[in-house]
Amino acid sequence: MLLKSRMVRPFGPPSRNGSSFNYLWRLSAGVLALATLLFGTTDAFSAPEEVGGVPAFKVIAPNGAENTLVGSLHVAADGLRQPSPSVLAGAARLVVEGRPRAESPKAGDLLIPGADEIFRTTGAYPKAAWAEPLTAPQLAAFDAAVSCLPILNRLPAGWYLAQRRPDIAALVVSLPCGTDVSQPGRDKLLMTAAEKAGISIDVLETPDQEERQRFKIPDSVQTHSIEKMLSLDLRKEFGQLVRDFNTGDFADIKRLSDKCFGNAEEAALFDRIMVEERNMMWRSPLEQYLQEGRAVVVVGAGHLAGKRGLLEILKRDGFKVQPVSLHAAG
Repeated sequence: MLLKSRMVRPFGPPSRNGSSFNYLWRLSAGVLALATLLFGTTDAFSAPEEVGGVPAFKVIAPNGAENTLVGSLHVAADGLRQPSPSVLAGAARLVVEGRPRAESPKAGDLLIPGADEIFRTTGAYPKAAWAEPLTAPQLAAFDAAVSCLPILNRLPAGWYLAQRRPDIAALVVSLPCGTDVSQPGRDKLLMTAAEKAGISIDVLETPDQEERQRFKIPDSVQTHSIEKMLSLDLRKEFGQLVRDFNTGDFADIKRLSDKCFGNAEEAALFDRIMVEERNMMWRSPLEQYLQEGRAVVVVGAGHLAGKRGLLEILKRDGFKVQPVSLHAAG
């Protein structure tokens, strides 16, 4: 069955060098859906209140070395307070989750076999098997979601549904209307500041390690997530999400994260694969950086809290964790 889309462009399938595709690929490496923008967990850790501050944590290693740990939302969001570049003053390194591969794959390599040829001959892309359960109203909602996203709407809506995997489509429907993925999130802002200051940038995982975890997520879980997110008022959800980030309410961030899944079992499976297992893989390199001291660490906010979150892991390993409020940019 072919999906006809009003977003079809006369220039044919997107090329590997298309700006919209490259922005999307770099963002989607490690970001599957709204839940992945957060990597939601369980407990609330409220920082001392400071008007206009950014909730974060001071981490003191057993040897007395001091560090800063910041939770991130991986995309830009209206009203979200970002840490000032001054938080890097005196830092020895910035530690981030990882970096995407230097070279994006060919856009056509992400599609199901024959999709480009079908597009050329019919003007529409075929749907991948994972997209078949989407109903006509859901397909219309998906088309509308693509059409109102700057840069991403340069690609036909059907292209996203012809992907071998639903990762990118899940990302698309997790973004509220008007989101410009070319605008930097917290990770990128701090990385840019670190580069300008000549501060080393280190990573906790390689692209291969992240990809292995991402590919463990069953397609059905992401399809159900797409269906659920198409029914949400994302502007409202993101508004609450921004308030939670600005106040350090990680418990409510977890609640918002869980709303993006078809059921509690699928939310728990995602947590185990994309949060808990990765946290344990990060444990050794992270603690080494923290022992060396003067590290600023920025990871998805949901990696922090909960019984298997980084905060509890660090505490069990003898690190002291203290809520703080960082100066905000601007």
